[in-house]
Amino acid sequence: MITKDNFKNLLIHLGFSEKANVFSKHFAEHDCELAVDMEKPKLIYPESKGLKINERQTCNFSSDENFVVFECVL
Repeated sequence: MITKDNFKNLLIHLGFSEKANVFSKHFAEHDCELAVDMEKPKLIYPESKGLKINERQTCNFSSDENFVVFECVL
């Protein structure tokens, strides 16, 4: 199960790079990136590239399910 406690390790395992407590992964073929701000805490999706967020509560760390959704988008 993905939780707040192991999410950072999962991001590293999935190839995200860390800079100033923000993890990101760039996708050249789509010229976009997924990111996670560990301080805010916030899941950042590429909305400027057309990805639509239907419900903002999926963009935070309030539920372990949000981490699963993030991984599925990845």
